[in-house]
Amino acid sequence: MPTSEPPAPPRPSYSANIGLIVVVVVVMGGAILIAATIGLGASTIIAGFTAIFFTLGVGGGSLRADLRKVAWYGPLTALSASVPRVVAEDSQGAALALVCVIIFVAGLLPVLGKNYGQAGLGLGIATVLGFALQADLGSPGQTVAAAFVGVGFVVVLRILLKMRDPSDVTRQLVAETLTDPEPAFAQAYTMWLRDKPVRWLVEALQVAVGYRTLRSILSDDDAVTADLRTGEVAAGVAAREPEPPPPGAGEPADDTHPVTEALERALRALDRIETSARTRDTKVVPDAAATRRAFVRASVRSALTWRSQILRHALRTAVGVLLTFLVAWATVGPHDPS
Repeated sequence: MPTSEPPAPPRPSYSANIGLIVVVVVVMGGAILIAATIGLGASTIIAGFTAIFFTLGVGGGSLRADLRKVAWYGPLTALSASVPRVVAEDSQGAALALVCVIIFVAGLLPVLGKNYGQAGLGLGIATVLGFALQADLGSPGQTVAAAFVGVGFVVVLRILLKMRDPSDVTRQLVAETLTDPEPAFAQAYTMWLRDKPVRWLVEALQVAVGYRTLRSILSDDDAVTADLRTGEVAAGVAAREPEPPPPGAGEPADDTHPVTEALERALRALDRIETSARTRDTKVVPDAAATRRAFVRASVRSALTWRSQILRHALRTAVGVLLTFLVAWATVGPHDPS
């Protein structure tokens, strides 16, 4: 009796790994090449790894939101990756104290929003690696300049890649509030505040809140009808340009099935969102800037209390880094590559 062979295991996908390799080569290689071209000597390695870890922390949002972050996160990363190493040439203890302060600040960054967790990680790794790297570097000025070259190169790449559609992430997040099983309204609203806060997107977001409430009380059959319509509307919100109305739009639907009141209200809400996505009122909401600043202040204040888990985690991380370096110096010494 013939025996059936076991199914062959699925072939691994190499696309993600290849993409990561390409990013590393382009970002790190480009930053090192520019640093070497302008004569930064042995400090060119600082440009390379600063660019890599700055890339880790700067993305994840719309172009305008990322540039708002770059305005302070870029200089912070460049100085954190270079200054402790420069200080260490004169005082290892002072440099280690500075590293611990930066690690503490990096641990607090997630309080500003979901996509700031990666920013804290990138800042922390760049700081520790720049401090602990056992390699001959150039002058202090070359070391600091190399770090800024790495940051600047990534910013230019980011602008070039996102300038064609700078608000794609914001539109996508708003569209996902219509379709995701657990809509992230807070994340979408925060990204809208940090992007160009245009009126049509916040109108779509506000109506989406009411739609999801109605969607939760629909019967199974009505939910299927609403979901089909929701997919069309969400695609229109996420599109880069307003989509023209489909043929037959505005004509009464030929539907003999009864429509419940809840379904009718849900479909009207979707129609309002679709109208906003097609007309696209791009006027800026005047109070958005003040709301954004108030949100940042409230987020910072929420972390400055001992009940904050983020504050306690940042403190534990800084103490852990301090103890790790002290133990390493006491055993293998401060100049051992290990």
